[in-house]
Formats: sequence, structure tokens, C-alpha cells
Amino acid sequence: AGLDHPRTLYARMLPATVLFNLERHQESAAAYRQLFADQSRVLGPDQAGTILTALNLCTVLASTKNPAVYDEAAVHCRYALEKYEAQLEPGHNKILAAMSTLSYIEQLRKSYPEAERLLRDALLRAEKASSKGHAQNTSLRSNLGSLLMEQGRFDEALLELRRAVEETRATLGREHPFAAMYALNEGECLRRLGRFADAIAVLEPSLSLLTAKFGPDHPRVTKGSLRLARAREKNREP
Repeated sequence: AGLDHPRTLYARMLPATVLFNLERHQESAAAYRQLFADQSRVLGPDQAGTILTALNLCTVLASTKNPAVYDEAAVHCRYALEKYEAQLEPGHNKILAAMSTLSYIEQLRKSYPEAERLLRDALLRAEKASSKGHAQNTSLRSNLGSLLMEQGRFDEALLELRRAVEETRATLGREHPFAAMYALNEGECLRRLGRFADAIAVLEPSLSLLTAKFGPDHPRVTKGSLRLARAREKNREP
């Protein structure tokens, strides 16, 4: 079919994705960069596959934890967001996902006002486009709470995180892992507020649920266990 055939270009996503899953981020980024250049040339900058590759490249670059590539990640993510906004309705899931990803990149760049603007805009669009408690909405709200928490705005963060938990439980059920994941963030916020007993009361059942669901070695369980241990240690102090 030839190296520039659309099917060949599409197939080249697989090895780049495999490299990413193997945490070989630099190799994955190089593969996605070349694929993006070839797709832009052959398929055009507005084609769905080209836009998706730009977003995938952004995700890989963010995962490197290398500040030197965050500007490049932001460029590719803004490119994808602009293309989606020109093609889709304002509350489309692809637009919301791109806005959330770009917000995360801006957070990594310490551009907190822009990161917050993007999340609040995305959340407003999501609430207009779907019902209260929709998974997209609660994910954005939890991300907003985490962003506020990173800035030390704990009281504001707690309101958003608690609302994300409550809306998820009301929609998906109290035992849903999403609710437990968001509750881990709520518990961490309580810990940072110095409310150690309250933090433990939130973290313990959420961690138990996630451990039963995913096992003790899951990254979220490991992170939650560390948060719980810190809260317990502080709670024992006189």
C-alpha cells in the first residue's frame, strides 16, 4: 500500500502507543512526531487522525516529566483544541478532553491561572451539554479541585472535590471506583487542612474499595496508602 497510504499511517500509531505503554517515552515521542509530520503532509492538518496524533504526542510529552518539552506539548494540544473547536459543537467530548489535557499541561508549566480558566470553561460547557453528575463533569470538577489544592487554596478545593464525590455517588453508586478515586483527593485535601481524623474517615473506606477492585499494587492504591499513612501519623501526634 505504500508508506504514505492512509492505512499504513494509521497502523503506525500502534508501535508508538506500545512504546508509550512500555514507558519508553522518548522513543514514543519521536515516533509520534514523525507520524504527525507525515499525516499533516499526506492527510492534511484537519484530518481526524492527524489531530488525534497531536493529542497523543502531547500526552507522551507530559508523561516524560521533563519541563523542557512542556512548551512543545502545549503547542500540539492547542493545535488539536483549535481544530476540534472549528469542527465540533462547544460541549463535544473531544473538545472537553482536549481542554482538560491542555489544562494539565499548563499546570505542569505552573501557569495556574490559564489551567484554571480552561477547566472552568470546560466544566461550564460540560454542564450545558449533559446532565448533572455525568462522568465527564465530575472528572473535570475533581481535576479543578486538585488544581486548587496544588495552589494551596484548600477550602475552595474541598468544595469542588466533595461535590465531585457526591455527584459521582449519586449517579454511579457509592461503590463505584470513580467515587473512591475522587474521595482519595478529598481525603488528601482534608489532611492538608490539618483535619487528620476527617481525612482518615474519608481515605480508609475509599482505599479499601480500590484495593478490592484493583489490588494492592495499583498506582492509585499505592498513592492512597501513602496519603492514609501520612494522615494517621499526623493524627497520632499530640
